Amino acid sequence: MKVCVFGYGLMGRTHAKMYASHPFVNQVTVVEPNENLFVYEESNINFKSKLNGSEKFDVVSICTPTYNHKNTFLKAKDVTRAILIEKPLARTLDEALQIKTAAEKSGVSVYCAFVERFNPLLEQLKFQHKRAKYTFIRVASIPEQSWYHDLTKSGGPLLDLGSHDLDLAMWITNSSVSLIDVKMENELYNVKLILSDGSQASIITGWIKTQGYFENSIAINDKQVFGTEELDQQRYPSAYRQQINAFLKVLTGEQNQLASLDEALKVMEVYEKAHLLIK
Repeated sequence: MKVCVFGYGLMGRTHAKMYASHPFVNQVTVVEPNENLFVYEESNINFKSKLNGSEKFDVVSICTPTYNHKNTFLKAKDVTRAILIEKPLARTLDEALQIKTAAEKSGVSVYCAFVERFNPLLEQLKFQHKRAKYTFIRVASIPEQSWYHDLTKSGGPLLDLGSHDLDLAMWITNSSVSLIDVKMENELYNVKLILSDGSQASIITGWIKTQGYFENSIAINDKQVFGTEELDQQRYPSAYRQQINAFLKVLTGEQNQLASLDEALKVMEVYEKAHLLIK
């Protein structure tokens, strides 16, 4: 297979590395305008600042900054049959809907990279707890890259971090969100959801000034079931590798647990409703 990855930040490097180590991938092309980011870790990764007009790929990953997802997609849809977009799907719901419209017109398959679905610990939770009370905590240091600090570009931590757990709440319970409440507590977002199966979910997320900080845990009915260290151990590289493996199987029609375009749109819808409640 021929693969293209747009963007070579942390997620772009992760996607490229997972593709490069896959036995069915013989070439990975990375498109990154900033040549200072090029790191030749794998022999079958080819770096370019832009694509030539005639190039075609079996699959494409979009790992550019969030505010560039839509425009990158509009370019990528003409060079491939299947696209995996890093979460969140887009900066706004309107941009996400533009992606859906363009995807339907072009016939390209689109999925969103919610890697936590492939964390084996979280797979265990799916369908196991009916009408449960979930608490998701995901708090991290403020990212160093300047574009994250511009909320018009990043959407802030509620979109960048919180989208993981918005997706998990709906995916684990196989439910939609019927009620939303949002509060700010000690500079952290506390999003409370009522789901259609009767479950409740509290999502506590935010960026803090402490350097090198990351806290991630999940509790069910007020009892912690997974903490930061054990979730981290299963996330990288295992969950990222399984996500790329699942995406490559899309071309053969095999079933997978990738977030569909419609599921990613539901996350954007919940995010925008929550964002409006805190203005």
